[in-house]
Amino acid sequence: MAIPVHIPVFREPFAPSSSIKTYVLHVSRLCQMQWDYILDWPGNEQPKLWIYAYRCFQRNDCSEEFREVDHIPFDVPVWDDLLSAICQHAASLLYSSATVVGPLVPVTKDYKIGAEEAAKKHYDMHKYRKMMQTDQRSEETPHYNQEDRG
Repeated sequence: MAIPVHIPVFREPFAPSSSIKTYVLHVSRLCQMQWDYILDWPGNEQPKLWIYAYRCFQRNDCSEEFREVDHIPFDVPVWDDLLSAICQHAASLLYSSATVVGPLVPVTKDYKIGAEEAAKKHYDMHKYRKMMQTDQRSEETPHYNQEDRG
């Protein structure tokens, strides 16, 4: 049986919400840790990650079911790499649900690799970008968020 993905822990003023996310760290096949967090990004303020609960699941053998051995909504254990991982988790959720808008022209995935090579050779980066976008336009790649101006 799989470990429960999310066991909610709420403290005032929070109530059950789909905004609660869980970061899961697979320590080994015998241990798994989970941190619950909420991403709060009101108006023009900087975003805040509130990490508010920690759980740990453990088992003695891979054939056993996991059991919860620790569950606390305070004094949550964290370290630098974990905080970075939770931020990356939150960013991936934002990216997967974002609507990207702007006067964008898509380029191939190797654009960055080509830019690194062009920069090493002291190639004009403005010309490099124009060349890459011209190549894309010649392949009739769709442009994002451009209105017909006819």
